[in-house]
Amino acid sequence: MKKIAKYIAMAALLNGGVSLAQNSESELKTYSVGARLVHLYDLPSQRFDSDLNKDLKGLNGENTKLDFGFDLYGEKQFTPLWGIQAGVRMGGLTGANDVEYFENSFLEGYGDILFYLSNIYKKRQDSRWNYYMKTGIGAGKYKAERHLVEDDSPNGESESN
Repeated sequence: MKKIAKYIAMAALLNGGVSLAQNSESELKTYSVGARLVHLYDLPSQRFDSDLNKDLKGLNGENTKLDFGFDLYGEKQFTPLWGIQAGVRMGGLTGANDVEYFENSFLEGYGDILFYLSNIYKKRQDSRWNYYMKTGIGAGKYKAERHLVEDDSPNGESESN
């Protein structure tokens, strides 16, 4: 819980400082920086589909927890229709089934092109929703460890870029 509170405080300070700068300098309005708290979950696997695989998403159970990550990004809007975004995302995942559980941590960098779809619509000021599409590339590294539930012994470890 301390980790989540730290992430929220960092995001609030970062976003508050940028809004103060944007109100004082007109040239900064095409730039934005931000921070996001993101929920992380594991995708289900069909390869080992059995009764043992009950909670691979890591949402409950004694060896799992609700997982959150942190995302820092910077953005530049070139025209009302497109811009670019670059950022870094970090976090950790947990998951378990009846036989084993895993813990993993990752760090990922990304670059995206953004298309602001809401700016095509003439009455966008009347809507509270902003629609956009983004596409891009990313690279990262992770470290994962698996343990057997019965005796907490290591059952495999991997690390990769």
